[in-house]
Order: sequence, then structure tokens, then C-alpha cells
Amino acid sequence: MDQQPELLPRIGNFFILVGAGLMMIFIGSIQGNVPQFGILFFSLIAMFLGFLLRRRAKPRPQSGRFRTLGKLRGKGKDKQEKSKR
Repeated sequence: MDQQPELLPRIGNFFILVGAGLMMIFIGSIQGNVPQFGILFFSLIAMFLGFLLRRRAKPRPQSGRFRTLGKLRGKGKDKQEKSKR
């Protein structure tokens, strides 16, 4: 059960990629003068479902890579605000 939150965004990515691939096939069918609107329909549905699943994912925790720079910038802002008062 602990892996389920990680699984949904991955399934969403899969649907987005499938939808993008189907969109390319649809564009190719237009170039061949035989447009297949069913492919367009399925690509839009797949991309929509993919975005819904990706959106449900909880945001990743901040990595803290630039924590020191943020602290330095924050202290600089505090000093400027105090000097303006």
C-alpha cells in the first residue's frame, strides 16, 4: 500500500506518453491525406487521464540543495528591511 502513491503518477506519465505517441500517429495520418480522427480522440483521452493522474500526486519534498544560499539571501533581505525602517 505504501507504493500506491508512487504508482499513480507513473501510470499518469505512461498515459501522457501514449497520448503523445498517438498524436504523432494522427499527425502522420493527416500528412498521408487519410486523417484518422479516432486516433486523435484516443490520444486526447489518454493525455487527459494522464494529466489527471499526475495532478493527484502529492508534491515532492524540497531537496534543500540550495538551503545555504536561501538563508544568505533571506538574511540580506532582513537587513535591507531593517535599514528602511
